[in-house]
Amino acid sequence: MNITILCTSAAWGGLEILTTKIALWFSVAHNITVLCPPDSRAARFCEKNRIKTINFAPKSKYADLRAINSLKHIIGNQDILLISESKDINLAVLARKFARFGNKAYGCKLVYMQNMQVGIDKKDFIHTYFYRNLDAWISPLNLLKANTLQRTKMPANKIHIIPFGIETEQLLNNQYTQTAARKILQLPEEALIAGVMGRLDPGKGQEFLVRAIATLKERGKILHAAIIGEETLGDKRQYLQYLKNLSKELKITDLVHFCPFQQDISLAYAALDIFVMPSIGETYGLVTLEAMASALPVVASFAGGTRELIKDRETGLFFESENAIDLAEKLTEMIDNQSFRQKISKQAQIEAIEVFDYRKQIRAMENLFLSL
Repeated sequence: MNITILCTSAAWGGLEILTTKIALWFSVAHNITVLCPPDSRAARFCEKNRIKTINFAPKSKYADLRAINSLKHIIGNQDILLISESKDINLAVLARKFARFGNKAYGCKLVYMQNMQVGIDKKDFIHTYFYRNLDAWISPLNLLKANTLQRTKMPANKIHIIPFGIETEQLLNNQYTQTAARKILQLPEEALIAGVMGRLDPGKGQEFLVRAIATLKERGKILHAAIIGEETLGDKRQYLQYLKNLSKELKITDLVHFCPFQQDISLAYAALDIFVMPSIGETYGLVTLEAMASALPVVASFAGGTRELIKDRETGLFFESENAIDLAEKLTEMIDNQSFRQKISKQAQIEAIEVFDYRKQIRAMENLFLSL
């Protein structure tokens, strides 16, 4: 198949990483083109992996006629246009509509891959028009499908549940020992360490792990925290500095360690004993699945899509969202019960392999594309 993938964001977060990885996974058997901003991280990823890219950076989702016209010609010989951000649905629909007469682009199927919840009602005429011109809508979770049906007039028969996948083999064949990983990341070699990995942002909830570490210390339990990640480029909220100041205020600077974003995710997971997902409203949480595949016990906020990824007390433990005291309680249970920790981490790894391996996602998407 000839598949074009829209990745118009210049950022480099979970959405962009997943989108470019899907391009890489599809490129093994299909002709892939990625439309992305010039010199973006997505463009550099594709160049490194020899995936064809076309510079594409629309200025508006409605009025950028140049972008619409360019997209119309690009998809002229394509079977599928995969859209990774909802803001680009309008461009895609208009490009195909303008190509209706005398252009092969009209035969290109439009597929949206949902990465975020629909936050507000979008049942108005304009949203309904654009959404119903999609050929398929992929939701990775049942709750996201339910959210879409609640907030939009998207026909239920066009919404397909396909869980997003991870590269389980890379994590299963981790070459780092815990000692080596901690040495590289400059973490204490003998400590018990709970870690969180992801963009530094108030919504990601790293603050609650810091506060939980302080609560544990007050109770005579010593647990270190590794906060792995960086702030979004240009973010002026200075959340990293806030976390550092909070650690100082709580007198736990010796227990909280800040590590930069790791390109090699295996290194980060190898360094940890427990993985914490404290996000206030994570839509999906690929890092949670990666931690599960790495056989790490997971303590996760009962919020967002994580509620469907984790089975409480089977493949992880839930704590009340935004509640550092409850997080401390669940971490205590992990610390005090090593056999329980080992049991759920093993079950979590089996779940990750059987349900969330990326090859299952690619096969399901291929079958969907062929059915359109």
